[in-house]
Amino acid sequence: MKNFETTYDFFVVGLGIAGLAVAETLLQRGYRVLVMEQPLAGRSTAVAAGLFNPITGRQMVKTWKAELLFPKLHEFYTSLEKKIQTKFFYPTPLYRPFANQTIANDVLARAENTPLYEWADEKTMPSLPIAQPYGGLWIKQAGFIHTEKLLEAYRLYLEQQFAFLELHFQIDALEVIKKEGKDYFSYQGLVAQKLILARGAFEKEEQLWSFLPFTPAKGEILDLQSKSDWHMDFIFNNGTWLIPQPDSPNFFRAGSNYDHHDLSLEPTQKARLEITKKLADAMPIDFEVRAQKVGIRPATRDRKPFVGEHPKQKNCFIFNGLGAKGTSLAPYLAQNLIDFIEGKAELDKEADIKRFL
Repeated sequence: MKNFETTYDFFVVGLGIAGLAVAETLLQRGYRVLVMEQPLAGRSTAVAAGLFNPITGRQMVKTWKAELLFPKLHEFYTSLEKKIQTKFFYPTPLYRPFANQTIANDVLARAENTPLYEWADEKTMPSLPIAQPYGGLWIKQAGFIHTEKLLEAYRLYLEQQFAFLELHFQIDALEVIKKEGKDYFSYQGLVAQKLILARGAFEKEEQLWSFLPFTPAKGEILDLQSKSDWHMDFIFNNGTWLIPQPDSPNFFRAGSNYDHHDLSLEPTQKARLEITKKLADAMPIDFEVRAQKVGIRPATRDRKPFVGEHPKQKNCFIFNGLGAKGTSLAPYLAQNLIDFIEGKAELDKEADIKRFL
């Protein structure tokens, strides 16, 4: 481990969107950080579309803490693009057709009394031939990140800083040692004052966090190629989303399904048919499936993240349970966690793991 330090302020285990956001926040504040990760099949970030969207759900409601999350995510990813000199962040308008007249009436009625139009606008229609008999909403501040590009470039950046080790972290091999009268974590000869575990759905298997109600969900996405020229400069979402790939004309990413029962890493024909049928019902796009990928989302029983310090092991923290909204949740909650560790703020009560203690 030439050129690596032996003592760090933090070990961060995991380099999905959660681990990345925590590591980058720590590095911005001048901490000595070592990220440990072994890329494993089924990581949700590695196959995710990276979608962020402030208006969600069948009833089209403002997502949890949108006022805090979205300014932070735009600031975080824009700054990170410049730092690692890689284009991966794509703010893009999203068009959401109303599923039926009842939903259309309800959304438009609610919009008269709530600030929905800070986030959306129903006045214009997309130029492409999309089925929209009840109209729809253009959603602002939406977009996506190219997760593969981001993870690859950020890992390279960490390697150049001697802040990354590719290894299969095993919690049983972690030791707590005394150093200068304080407890430290020791792993394979390396030492850190604090430990943040951000391993997504894989954390469910560890006894350390057995009191947390993980409910992992399998998600499948498709890489599609249009057989004809289909210029699309927005994201489409009718329960299945379709995202144009900016560096590949007529290539799209589509998804996704949710399956809490089948957590295998095998793609299924059922998911492929579910995704393609919804798209075919909405638009006359002639496409072929080029790839089908599987990820396991770290979803939770109450659909809120798991953030906080272990109740018995001091200085051991979890940053997990971001589910399908990791792209938008990670920057804000990572800042909140580090502020908490520094004694500057309390954890967000809805994310704090104390709700299960």
